[in-house]
Amino acid sequence: MRKISTPDSFNSLLKERMPNPSLESGRSPETCAEVQASDKALNSRTDARISDLVIATVLTGDATRN
Repeated sequence: MRKISTPDSFNSLLKERMPNPSLESGRSPETCAEVQASDKALNSRTDARISDLVIATVLTGDATRN
């Protein structure tokens, strides 16, 4: 089973860059796969830096959903 980070256990470099409140109503940024993967990458290496990462999200559909 895959371990999901909770908001309290997120890497501090990543946590300080997340929007508060979330940009998506009803959904915490910490639940996104891109953010989970970034947290895992930062925590897995002692020499990892936030500048080593590029995070992108693609909006699919017709962009009418709020």
